[in-house]
Amino acid sequence: MAFRTPHSPFAALGLAALALLLTGCPKPPPEGLLTDAHGALTLAANAERCAPAEYRAAALLVEKAQAAYDAKDYKAAERFANAARAQADKAREAASQNPACREGGEELAPVEPEPPTEEYGTEEEMGAEEPATEGQGGPHTWTTVYFEFDSFEISTSAAQILSDHAAWLKLNPAVSLVVTGHCDEAGSTEYNLALGERRARVVVNYLASLGLDRNSLRVVSYGEEMPASDKDNLNRRAEFKVKGR
Repeated sequence: MAFRTPHSPFAALGLAALALLLTGCPKPPPEGLLTDAHGALTLAANAERCAPAEYRAAALLVEKAQAAYDAKDYKAAERFANAARAQADKAREAASQNPACREGGEELAPVEPEPPTEEYGTEEEMGAEEPATEGQGGPHTWTTVYFEFDSFEISTSAAQILSDHAAWLKLNPAVSLVVTGHCDEAGSTEYNLALGERRARVVVNYLASLGLDRNSLRVVSYGEEMPASDKDNLNRRAEFKVKGR
C-alpha cells in the first residue's frame, strides 16, 4: 500500500515559509573574493605612481565592491570585485610599460594622480572642456568628444574636435596625451569598462591616423565610475589629460 503524506495547511505554510527563507536570503560571494580584489590592488601599488589613471580606476572598483558587500548586495560586490581584479592587472601592465618606471632610480618625476570623482560632478563642470594648455601655436582647449548610446563610433563633430587636438599635438611633440573613456550607467560594470576602453581606443586610433605617434597616446577606461553629469548623454564621452613626456 502506498504511503501518503497528510495534507495539512500548516505543513504547506511551513514549507512555503522555508522556501521563501532559502530563496530570499542573499548569498555571500565566494570566500576571499574581496580579499583577492584588495590583494590585486596591493600588487599594483607601483601603478599609483607609474600608471595613476589605471590605478585610480581599480581603486574605485575596490571601494564599490566593499560598499556593496557591506550593504549585503553580494551580487554587485562580486561583479565589482572581479572587475577590480581585472583593472588592477591592467594597471600593473600599464606601469610596466612606463619607460621612466622601467628605468628606476630616485630621479623619477612624481606623477600627479587623476582628480577625484567629485571634480566631475556638477552640471557646470560637465566635462565639455579641460583647462587650456599653453604651448606652440598658442593655448589649446581640450574639448570633450561624445558618443551615442552603446556606441564607440566617431561622429562628424567629434572628428573635427580630434583634428583640432591633433594639429596642436603635432606642434607640441614633447607632450603625451591620456584619453579616458567613459559611459553612462546602463549595462554591467564589466561591459562599461570594455565600452569605455573601446571609446578611448577609437579616439587614439583616429589621432594616430592623423599622423600622431602612438607612443605619445595612452588609453584609460573608467567605465561608469566617473560621471560628468546626471544626464546620460553627457557621460558617454572621451576626455583628455595632457602630460609631459
